Amino acid sequence: TGVWRDSLCDCLRFGPCHPHFLNAWFCRLVLMGQILTRMKMTWLGFRTRGNPDDRRWKSTFSIMVKLTIAYYVLDILTSPADPETGDDDVNVTLNSVIGSAMFFYTTYVLIQLRATLRHVYSIPEESCLCLYEMGLCGNNP
Repeated sequence: TGVWRDSLCDCLRFGPCHPHFLNAWFCRLVLMGQILTRMKMTWLGFRTRGNPDDRRWKSTFSIMVKLTIAYYVLDILTSPADPETGDDDVNVTLNSVIGSAMFFYTTYVLIQLRATLRHVYSIPEESCLCLYEMGLCGNNP
């Protein structure tokens, strides 16, 4: 307790083909869902503390997997055939809105998750680089 277990470059400790590293790059929400579930948090980043009857955290992982699938399907469906021609402005706009919403959602949940990890493991606050680091490499304290 008191420090992050992994530093920025530790994400490549086991090589670039390690499942944890690849999951962080390609299926970040699945990896976040796994950690949120371990921390007994909901998919919205809220802790379910104190109440033993509160089982909302049990569905967090499956919700995050479904969100990942939905995001990739919507991204494929709204991707324009040729973004340079400008023929498909509606799809370009829709794709940008979906991508932006996913970015803000991921950022919000990572902030909540990082704050919970810091609180539970008594880790002092650090720079914003740790949020980036946590998302890509060092998800575990």
